Amino acid sequence: MLVFDPPNQEQLKRLLTIKLRGVRRQFETDDGDIIGLFKGMSHADVERVLRRAVKDMVLTGVEFLTHRSLEAAVRREDGRRARMKRG
Repeated sequence: MLVFDPPNQEQLKRLLTIKLRGVRRQFETDDGDIIGLFKGMSHADVERVLRRAVKDMVLTGVEFLTHRSLEAAVRREDGRRARMKRG
């Protein structure tokens, strides 16, 4: 089994920059508050949160991705991870 460490701050900045390229947003990808939302998450968790937040943005017709929308997506991911741990 391969185990990867969670991404560090610099890796998170790069991941956010790549995954949110072309997405209209109300924050910068190197914002410490934004990066802090993903602390301790795996690369896959971060990608899943971003994908969910962007999908919700598109489906609700919102023009910009916001800090609040990322927080909501992180909460849903936390719930998903908790359910998986319970089995």
